Amino acid sequence: RRFHAQPNACPICGPGVCLTDKDGKANHASVIDVLKSGAIVAVKGLGAFHLAVDASNRNAVR
Repeated sequence: RRFHAQPNACPICGPGVCLTDKDGKANHASVIDVLKSGAIVAVKGLGAFHLAVDASNRNAVR
């Protein structure tokens, strides 16, 4: 059975969004630029990571 959860979050203190590289260092590029370069982006969800990739880029989905 599936449940719908809406966690409480303060609009001032979080949650926050940031883009980092695989070593955890801040990356100032946009997610769109990273996806266009053929990289895979991991988006942290509540229970797992979701992977995003440019499906039109053959090398990225390989």
